[in-house]
Amino acid sequence: MKNQRKKVATLKAALSKTAKSSGKSYAEIGRIAGVHSSQVSRICNGEFETLSENVMQICKALEMPVEEVTLSGDEAIERKLQAAVLSVWDRTPEDAKRLTKFLQDLSKLRATSQTGARINKKDASHSAKREPHR
Repeated sequence: MKNQRKKVATLKAALSKTAKSSGKSYAEIGRIAGVHSSQVSRICNGEFETLSENVMQICKALEMPVEEVTLSGDEAIERKLQAAVLSVWDRTPEDAKRLTKFLQDLSKLRATSQTGARINKKDASHSAKREPHR
């Protein structure tokens, strides 16, 4: 619940700033969003407590990336990751195979380096426990 309040507070500030910088009137935003201009005024002035359909429509009308505000942390990270992968894919099946193989190889490399780091840490602790040669 606390996290939701924080998201709403963040969205209130972003909505207000975006509405002012858009150069559009509340009536114009309302026409685009399908929301009455009085509701647009109220919402753009931060007078809302939940992420209602009207709030979401106004965000869309102002071309705000509202998903980042409304998604949980993990969901937002996953969306960004998906967008990053899609931005480098040239939309061919061959490139999809190459990218998939690259990501699988990266995963194997990370697993190997993490295992290696654990082994090196164990070796270091064993070395520190040994007595020096005389």
